[in-house]
Parts: sequence; C-alpha cells; structure tokens
Amino acid sequence: MEKVCYKQLHFGSLFTKEIIADFEGGQITSDGGGLLLREVDQRYHLSENLTTYLYDSRVPGRITHELSTLLM
Repeated sequence: MEKVCYKQLHFGSLFTKEIIADFEGGQITSDGGGLLLREVDQRYHLSENLTTYLYDSRVPGRITHELSTLLM
C-alpha cells in the first residue's frame, strides 16, 4: 500500500484570508478553531443577535453573566 503525505492542506478562504493547515511544526495550538469562531462572532455579532431569539428563564436578580456572554 502506498503512503501519501501532504505538507499542506488548503481549506479555501474565509473572507479575504486563505486557510491552510501546515504540518511543519513550530508553535502549535489546540484552540485554533475557537479563535476562528471568536473572530467570526466578533465581526458579525452572532452571540448578541442570537440572544434576541432565546428565552432566558433565569431569575434576573440572580444573574451574574448575561446570556450573550455565556454564548460567547
């Protein structure tokens, strides 16, 4: 069986940035997906907009964190 190895994987683009997975080592993080989601959320305010469609059944006087913060 032939072994196939790729040095880079191209995932297309997001906005104007090309997304490439590179296996050359260097600094590695396991939360790269989370960083990407945070950027998209901050740009389009997804968490904040989603709160208008969700019902928050918590007691208002006992709330420490807003629903949008919990979603983020």
